[in-house]
This record gives sequence, C-alpha cells and structure tokens, in this order.
Amino acid sequence: MFLIASFESMSFSFGRPNPELTLIVDQAKVRQDSLMNLVNDYLDSSKFQNAVTILHLLLENNKEELSTHNLRDIHTDLGYSYYYLGKFDSSNFYYTKANVGNRAMKDTIQQIGTLKSLGINFREQGMYSLALEKYKEALTISSHLDEPKLYAEIFNSLALTYQEIGEIEKAIFYNYKTLKIWEGLADSLRIANSFNNLAITYSFRNQYDSSLYFNTKALAIKRRLGDKLSLASTVNNIGFNYLNLDSLSKARRFLNEGLILHKELNDVKGVAISYNNLADLNLKKNNYHKAIIFLDSAKKILQIIDSKKLLSENIQLQIVLMEKRGDYQNALSLHKEWDSLNALLFQEEKLKVREVESRYLLREKELENQKIGREKELIDIQYRRNIFYSLYLAIGIVLLVVLLAFLIYYFLRSIRQNKIIKTQQLELKHRTNNLLSIIYRNLGKTVKGMLDIESKQKLMENQRVILTAASLEEFLYSIEDQKSVPISRFLNRLAEKLMEMHNVGTFNNINIKVESRSEFYLPEDKVLNIGLIVTELVTNAIKHAFSEDQLKPQIKISLQGNKKLNSLSISDNGVGLPEGKTTGIGHKLIDELASYIDGKLKSDSNNGAVYTLIFN
Repeated sequence: MFLIASFESMSFSFGRPNPELTLIVDQAKVRQDSLMNLVNDYLDSSKFQNAVTILHLLLENNKEELSTHNLRDIHTDLGYSYYYLGKFDSSNFYYTKANVGNRAMKDTIQQIGTLKSLGINFREQGMYSLALEKYKEALTISSHLDEPKLYAEIFNSLALTYQEIGEIEKAIFYNYKTLKIWEGLADSLRIANSFNNLAITYSFRNQYDSSLYFNTKALAIKRRLGDKLSLASTVNNIGFNYLNLDSLSKARRFLNEGLILHKELNDVKGVAISYNNLADLNLKKNNYHKAIIFLDSAKKILQIIDSKKLLSENIQLQIVLMEKRGDYQNALSLHKEWDSLNALLFQEEKLKVREVESRYLLREKELENQKIGREKELIDIQYRRNIFYSLYLAIGIVLLVVLLAFLIYYFLRSIRQNKIIKTQQLELKHRTNNLLSIIYRNLGKTVKGMLDIESKQKLMENQRVILTAASLEEFLYSIEDQKSVPISRFLNRLAEKLMEMHNVGTFNNINIKVESRSEFYLPEDKVLNIGLIVTELVTNAIKHAFSEDQLKPQIKISLQGNKKLNSLSISDNGVGLPEGKTTGIGHKLIDELASYIDGKLKSDSNNGAVYTLIFN
C-alpha cells in the first residue's frame, strides 16, 4: 500500500461551562486581553473544549464591550477550535462570521486565511465544489499582493482537492505551480513536501516510475533535514514504487527501512502498512513462509486499530497466498470474508454520499431561508416608506424606484444562487453515477476471478442491480423534472445497457424490443423497482429461453397504462416455462420488488414465457 501523507498547512455542541472557568470570568474580572491570552494558552496546549468554553463566556458576558478586533479574533478562534473538535458545521459558522469582521477591518491577509480554513472544512465534509469555490476566492483576493507564500499555500490546497476528486491533470498542474514557488523561496521542507505530493498524484495514475522519481528527490532532502516522521512515509512509498516496478531487491531494502522507522516512531498504522507491503514482496518472490509471518503480524495490528481498507488488502494478500499454495478451500473462505468486508465498505461509502447530499440540501434550505428573510426585510422597508408617500409624494416616487432596483438586484442574485445549487445537484448526480459505474466494473473484475459458483452468481445479481441503478442515475442526469420519469424512454436505455452487458448482438442474434402505445411518467422510486424487475426477467430470458437452433429469437417489453392501472409485459418466443413450473430464476426477488410498488406479477407459457406486471 502507498502511504498517503499529503502536506497542507492550516491557518487560523458548546459544552456545559466548567465552574472553575466561570469563576475566572465572573469573579476575577480580568480584562479582555488577559482572557484572550488564556484562550491562546489553551489552543497552544490543544485544550480546545476549554478554549471554546472561555470564548463563549466572553461572547455572552462582554459582547457589547468587545472591540471589532477582539470579536473577529473570538470568531476565528471558535472556528479553529471547532475544526479540531470535528464539529465542522459550527467551525464554518464562526469562520464565516470572522470573515465579516475581516472585511469590515479590510484585513486581507486574515480574510485569505479564513477562506482557506473554510475550504479545508468543506473538504473534510466532502463538499469539494464549495472547497474549490473558497480556495479560488482566496486566490482572487490575494492577486494584488506580493505574497508568494500565500500563493503557494492556495495552489497546494487546490492541488489536494483536485487529487481527492480524481481530476489528476489539474492536481499535477497546481502541484508544479506550488513547487516552483517553494524552489524560488529555497524552502527545503516545503520543496520536499511538494515532491511527495507530486509522487502521490502520479501514483494515482499508476505511473510508478514518475512517482519514484519525485519520492527519491524528497528522500534526499528529508534525510538531510532528519524529520523521521515524514522520512518514514517517504521511504515506505519508495519501497512500494519499486514493488510495483518489480525491482524486488530494492523494494525489500526500502520497505525494511520503513518498517524500522515506523517502529521507532511507534506508528502502529505505518507498521501494519509495512507488514502488508513486505508480505506482498515475499509473495512475488514465492517465499510463502515469510509472507505468512508478515500477514499474521499485520492482521494482529489490524484487529486492534480500525482500518477496514488495510484489512481488505491483508485478506486479498492471504487469498493470493492460499491460491498459490493450492489451498482453495481456505481461499474460498477468505473470498467470502473479503466480499463481506467490501460490502461493508461499500455501504459506508454510500452513507458518505448520502451525508454529502444531505449537506447540500441543508445548504439549499439555508439559502431559501435567507431569501425569505430578505423578502421580509423588503416588505418591512416598503411598509415604512409608504407612510411617507402620503406626505412626500415626490420623495415617495424616488424611493419606489430605489425599492424596485433593490428587488431586481435580489431577484437576479437569487437566480444566480439557484443556478449554483442546480449545478451542485447535477455534479452530485454525476459523481453518484461515476461511483456506481466504478463499482459495477470492479464487481465485473471480481466475478471473472471467482471460482465459487454460488458467490459468483450472488455477485452477478449485485452487478445487475448496480447496472440498473447506474442506468437510472445516468438517465435522470439528462432530464429536468426528476420526480416524473418517462418510463418507456428509460426502458429503451436500460435495454441497450443489458444488450451491452450480455454481449447481445455480438455472440448471438437476440433482439430486445420495447413497445409503448404512449409515454407515461412515474416517480423515481417506482422506476427503479420496475427497472430491477425488467433486468432480472430479461437476463433470465437471455440465459434460459432460447435453444441453439432458435430462429429469430426475440424478447419484447410492452407497456400499457392509464391514470389508474398500468401493465408491463416481458415475453419471449423461446422454449417457454417448464411444464408445471411458472416461476423462473429470481422469482422470489421479483415478487418482492413488485410488492414495493403495490404490483402483482403473473407468468404464463404461450409460444414462449410471458411475465405480466400489473401496478397502480
């Protein structure tokens, strides 16, 4: 495994107050500056909750007496403290308030630092488009300053964000811009960090020779500086590069050095990564005994720390070991364990996607509330000014023009904001579709390498489910009203995807036809269930319906509907259902899917198999 250690610097629920801290504020009556010094001491010693308590007490008890400068500093320190407490929404709230003070004080440097901090918060929350927006705003503000360090830090943040969303070319572009600045400033540590970031970026493209080149340049600097922590990760990454380039003797030397450094630093996760890499090395050298020792050592650590990704890699290496030794029974057992773990990882990723979607929805609600608030303010202003219209008609006309100007301004502003929200929603849909496509392809690769038929069939079922969901996400991306989906157009798209999946038309001449007398529309959740039913029945027909000498094999998907009742028919002109058997493969799953949409499934054998789904 490549030990990712990207380098980025960061600029600068309220708990129950500690009685001792309350006493400091209420009884000691020390000045604001003294309290701020106490806050700085807490921040320096990483006592962030204590700092938050003091800062909130300052806001509650001295708000009217606080200077603009101190109020700005309190908001900044609250944003900083909440970040390290993992409360990113609260951190964003106070950083945003701090930036209001920054603009009022015309403190450009502090404003840029706060925007960078907001960008880091949004990255932690997975809201990458907002992070990029804040970084680019910081870049725009700093454009008139002669501060190359600021430019380098912003470029570095942009590079890391583009790397995380998979836009590798942009990540490389900004990494090079960062490196150029640090080289101009002769900052050795930052130059080494930039080399490391470039190495990591190239490793994402599997360009291990380029990654090795930059890691080696970073290593030379870090050996001179003597920073063991970053040196350990760089040494380990060089060993990983050599391992992927099949330079096993060089890989062994660096991986062993990395292991020693991680042990000296008591870096448990780094030790586990080193053990996994050394096990991989020994597997490539067919030294199974040593591979077992390293895998067992890594496993013991991974049972203590929570790292499902490392554990998945460990199990993969164990599977390779068992297959090389011919122990297929244990290999099969490990395959099942690995499959369960990957399913859990997939669910966690799915939850993360939902969390990001929820945050975007919350942001949309916030913007709507802001719009309502602004409209209320406008109404209040209009009401107050109407009083003067009866006395000062001429002045009233002027004020009306001003009011109309304000309304137009806010209307245009809300349009721009709505466009941004729609763009973000489309971006999220696009990422979801890309994620489902990646999972679909990875499942396909996994299926090809599996020996167990039962597990292989289950994975293929999952693969079909993901294909259907991905097809729907892709289709929704192309329509405006996603709450009302044209069902026949979607089924035509799904039929094309199924033909590609089963190589229809390449290795056989099966014709899949979709018929509909008229277009009708259904909600997204019903369309998904119908798509899953169609996928299962069409797949079953392709596999089992036709004999080798079948003339003009055809599968027909027919739709009929009105406002009250709809019917979906999937039929073929194949051998039909076996006598006395009206259920096919996956019939139980199809019945469950039909029940979700209050539908009923019937099957018959009339010049081939016929399945009819009746639903409201």
